[in-house]
Amino acid sequence: MRRIYIKRNHRGLFAVGILVFVICSVFYYNTAVLEAKIQSRKEEVASLENSKKNLLETQESLKDSLMLTDEDIEKIAREKLNLVYPDEIILKSDK
Repeated sequence: MRRIYIKRNHRGLFAVGILVFVICSVFYYNTAVLEAKIQSRKEEVASLENSKKNLLETQESLKDSLMLTDEDIEKIAREKLNLVYPDEIILKSDK
């Protein structure tokens, strides 16, 4: 009888060991996938920051080449593009 009890105990330990191995493998796989996503997002952020920097440089060079002041830009935005500040109230006539 004692041998049967010992065999069952070994089988139980083996099953628990397999279960722990499977759980650790799943966690390792998920960690690897998340690390890859994080790296991808970091590269995307770096690319977008580089694009933003290039666009700001282009904006400054265009502003310099047109010799427009901030007031001129605001005037164009108000008159041609109908843009206003968020806290402004627009009054229109009936004409």
